[in-house]
Amino acid sequence: TVEEYESASTGSTETFRLYLPEDYYEKDNVKRYPTLYLFHGINSTSKTYEIDDIDQVLDEAVKAGLIRDMIVVIPDDPTKSSFWRGTYGDMVIKDLVPYVDEHYRTINDESYRFTAGCSMGGAGSVGLGLFNPNLFSGVISFYGALNYTSAVSDGAAVSKEYLDMYRIYMACGNQDMYNFYDVQEQMSRVLTEKGIE
Repeated sequence: TVEEYESASTGSTETFRLYLPEDYYEKDNVKRYPTLYLFHGINSTSKTYEIDDIDQVLDEAVKAGLIRDMIVVIPDDPTKSSFWRGTYGDMVIKDLVPYVDEHYRTINDESYRFTAGCSMGGAGSVGLGLFNPNLFSGVISFYGALNYTSAVSDGAAVSKEYLDMYRIYMACGNQDMYNFYDVQEQMSRVLTEKGIE
């Protein structure tokens, strides 16, 4: 479903898509769920995940026991090119996360809140997820455009103890035409040298 919320950061009404577990609206269900914030890529919207049938992918993964039930929030970047920084990073951190926690049965604890994304969304996942420890404890980057962030230098500047608070997953091929692999490899080297799995 597509939802709207008021963003003080952008000064306008913004949108996000929402995936709820199959049992969310079952009678007498008071269960609370972990939350994944899934960021879209450049020149795109949350609609791309709908086109890719993300709801079916998630349903099948839950049924197969590969992942647990969760709420998935897919925000829209109205510029389609912010890399989830500045105003549009604030939009997520200051406006969207509190809105979702207030209106849905989330587990309002950073241990149960993660970020994920592909390309520009991977940059957003790392940039927002890894450097807001009061909100997130896990980061997933697929083909992340980390060269549009300060993630490598920021990661190098923080301690192993800080990074140990996170679960980190990065995936990227080495034949991409955008050279995202190079900066992912740099980030991987930073993490490896600090002893982060």
